[in-house]
Amino acid sequence: MRPHQLLLTHAHEIQTSSVFVGLLLLALNALTSAGMEPLEAVTFPSEDNLSVTADFYPTTNRAQTPIIVLFHQVNWSRTEYPEIAPRLQDLGLQALAVGQRSGNAVNGVTNHTAQQAKADGLGTSFIDALPNMRAALRHASSLTSGPILSWGSSYSSALILKVAADDPSQADGVLSFSPSEYFPDRQLIQKAVINLTVPTFITSARSEANNYAAIVQQRASRNSVDHLLPVHSWPPRLKHALGNDH
Repeated sequence: MRPHQLLLTHAHEIQTSSVFVGLLLLALNALTSAGMEPLEAVTFPSEDNLSVTADFYPTTNRAQTPIIVLFHQVNWSRTEYPEIAPRLQDLGLQALAVGQRSGNAVNGVTNHTAQQAKADGLGTSFIDALPNMRAALRHASSLTSGPILSWGSSYSSALILKVAADDPSQADGVLSFSPSEYFPDRQLIQKAVINLTVPTFITSARSEANNYAAIVQQRASRNSVDHLLPVHSWPPRLKHALGNDH
């Protein structure tokens, strides 16, 4: 399922912290102060010099407004985030939707990052996305002095937990949709999150909750600040803006 489908219709519980909730509330309060600007196509080098393609959804006060870096599942982010990225802009947030190095064309939209990776003879497996993701977060930090949040879906949602655990300076918070052990090392993420210290938001479709249970247990065992926040207790303006009024 795509991230906005999980968020809008199937999310049932969130592992988060008061710091993360506070950041969202600050964004809601900024609704009238940050106007939307047109989407911009950007490129930047990965850690192994792959040219990474991304879509930037800026606001008028781009130098200080928080950025959510959107990582996709398998296909090019332009096929996954055109609906939700503008909603994030409506909330007063900026978004950077990043093309990973796996996946092909979808609905006539080419994954230029994956295409370039193949041309350069670089790996295109899930784990090979890590150099892209770290580079994308650094690029986001060059665009704003505000907070950087890392958002992933499916395999990328697992990798952003590892990225944040390996280097907490990469992101101020993590939003992880349907993480699981998608990699040859079936405990890669469980081992990583033991060192995860940044505010963390984890959710999925109900049917997928068992896939990340071990990951959440490892996270909770090291951080007593986190707590469960059911969707019905989200701030009303946040639920309405994201399309969930239940």
